[in-house]
Amino acid sequence: MIFSRGPNEDNSAPIFIVDCVSEHRAFSRANAEGTDYVVPLYVYDKSKKQMGVVFERSVTDDTLVVDSMPEHAVLGTAGFAGQFAPLWILDEESFKYANFDMNKLQELFSDVEQPNKKSRKVYPEDIMDYIYASLHSLSYREKYKEFLKIDFPRVPRPKSWKEFWRLVELGNKLRELHLMCEVPKSKVTFPIDGDNVVEKISYNDGKVYINKTQHFDNVSGLAWNFYIGGYQPAQKWLKDRKSRELNTDDILHYEKIIAILEETDKIMKEIG
Repeated sequence: MIFSRGPNEDNSAPIFIVDCVSEHRAFSRANAEGTDYVVPLYVYDKSKKQMGVVFERSVTDDTLVVDSMPEHAVLGTAGFAGQFAPLWILDEESFKYANFDMNKLQELFSDVEQPNKKSRKVYPEDIMDYIYASLHSLSYREKYKEFLKIDFPRVPRPKSWKEFWRLVELGNKLRELHLMCEVPKSKVTFPIDGDNVVEKISYNDGKVYINKTQHFDNVSGLAWNFYIGGYQPAQKWLKDRKSRELNTDDILHYEKIIAILEETDKIMKEIG
């Protein structure tokens, strides 16, 4: 997960996700501390020498802890160390152990009822999906709008197990969507033949023009103006390819971007 410590972009959820090494400004356009913060789901313990790439642990075990305030958990700490804070560590026997106080985690969930359906163990991925959905909540972003401009995002305590599992499910959908593992069918088309060179980019009535004659059609204004972090992906992706010729894979990829942005909006509204 990637997030920043204020100033938060008003039009964006304060978090994103990647499955590869990311650039330090991949998410936020500008940051008072000059960088984004990264929270890997897993890292290998540095003693695991035979695993290839080994991450040195540059943070202490209290980097991700439950805050003293009972209603929230803190996503990181101040200072450089907080830029790399894994949720779980894999040790030399490939066992998983938390990079925070598990007793406090149990306290966090101690006074909520079990779900009505068959209960199951909470896995690290569930915690991540719950966090991811919670921080994409439109009501959360509005309620803590001013706080998000000055500090780390804080994870709201679930009101019940039913609410926890609901957000886990929606967070999982968002995660799969943003990693492009599950992409809905796109309605976008690229109907006009030409040289496919990106020249002057403009948007008008559902059409994204890349030059004088060629355009993507059926692009909603919502997708065109949608923010993730400090960027508008539907616009920036094309601007980054100015003077380049789009091949077939590029065209299909852009159509997927639009579908993902539109589906993200639907899921965020379902989160509430």
